[in-house]
Amino acid sequence: MMHTSGLPKFLWGEVIIHTIWLKNRHSTHSLDNKTPFEMLFKKKLDPSNLPVWGCQV
Repeated sequence: MMHTSGLPKFLWGEVIIHTIWLKNRHSTHSLDNKTPFEMLFKKKLDPSNLPVWGCQV
């Protein structure tokens, strides 16, 4: 994903931050199929506004 996007190597830290951000918004078995976001803020996340990796901003 990172190689095909054509991003320079100095932006790969941003890739890691984005990956962790996404991981915190996906359900996990250890939290009874809730997301860490949902457990922290006590509300469901609206996934319709999640950015697509590689989209122009």
